[in-house]
Amino acid sequence: MKTAGLVLDFYDDGGEILKHRCPTPESLPEAVKTAHFLSPEERDVLRDEAFALILHNDGAQLRKFACVDEGNTVLSTLYFMETADRLPKEAVKVAAANLVAFNEEFGLPSPAFLKEASGGVECQESVKKNPMARKRDSKNQPYVGDEADWAQRTNLISVRGGADSGRVIPTANQMKTAGVSHVENLVDVSALEPEIRLKNKTASRHALRDGYSLDSYSDVLQAIDYFQWNHANFEPKDRHEYAVKTASRADELGIELPEIMERYGSTAYAPDVEAHLANRRSMAPDFRQVWDDLQEKRAMIEPAKFAELLEEADRLYGLDYEWGGAVFDPYYATFGGRGPTEKVAWAYEGHDGTKITEQELRAIPKTEIEKNFQTDFAQAFSLDPVTIFDSMPADTKQVIARMARAS
Repeated sequence: MKTAGLVLDFYDDGGEILKHRCPTPESLPEAVKTAHFLSPEERDVLRDEAFALILHNDGAQLRKFACVDEGNTVLSTLYFMETADRLPKEAVKVAAANLVAFNEEFGLPSPAFLKEASGGVECQESVKKNPMARKRDSKNQPYVGDEADWAQRTNLISVRGGADSGRVIPTANQMKTAGVSHVENLVDVSALEPEIRLKNKTASRHALRDGYSLDSYSDVLQAIDYFQWNHANFEPKDRHEYAVKTASRADELGIELPEIMERYGSTAYAPDVEAHLANRRSMAPDFRQVWDDLQEKRAMIEPAKFAELLEEADRLYGLDYEWGGAVFDPYYATFGGRGPTEKVAWAYEGHDGTKITEQELRAIPKTEIEKNFQTDFAQAFSLDPVTIFDSMPADTKQVIARMARAS
């Protein structure tokens, strides 16, 4: 297998794939924002077990997909999902199994694509679930407490300072003798090649226009994972189209959908549409007739047309700037799926730590709401207080929270 110039992980391309997947700082996963960027020197002294995959190719070794903290593990997972097709299937299975284990160790969710790609291969012994049951060379790697275990295994303490700061950083060759006695992340690819894929083959089913293939089981898993990570970067109408097509294909294959895709992927009205309209009345009261007209039309038009009209109104009256904040976008507001009340144990927690529950919201007398808000808002609030409350700006939430505590 040719490995010269091969881009597999974040440190191979300086973040180009990451920029494509997450074009704005806001779209970056939180763990990535606080990740430790590993310098070449740090990567050189990392122990082999800190990587999900080591490629042996005609005497040379390439260590890929570093997982030394949550951020690097997220990056390695993201890159693997993009570059796995550049690896032989033997390497894909090993890397996927180890990435699943690293994600579990850091308490991160493992994309379904990883579990499928692993094909039942066991992870390397050094990243199995019990952190203190890993194989060690007792002479070079003495037992340490849980809190120091990760630094000990990765050897990062030698380059970041700490208990042994100031000692000479060992060379890569010296590190090989200081590692664990057995790791299961090495794959000899000297005589292996990635599976041949016809680059000019066109997918027959797509999630959105001519992109995001839905042909195979793994295509659908990747499409679902991609939507969970990146749906905020789509236009609302595209979120709906992508989710509807992916949900339809997932249903054919018996694949379970996350709640966010169930919501956007529905083709029927949501049970809380009127609550979202009431929220818009409170946000743009000067145009209440617009929201009243839309509410009347809802009984006579299909959900898709209603969503288009709601989007048009939002943009015309400036509420599109509130999408994702004080107002849910028109397609989330229109289409069904499991409502947020099904999973809400409590609706709000104040700065002082006081929790306002759904039951307390429902207990607020309607007359109290009517004293401070318009009648139609009070009516919508009484029907679905959690949805309305969650969609309110912070200062309005404070007013309602005080009512709840006083009632």
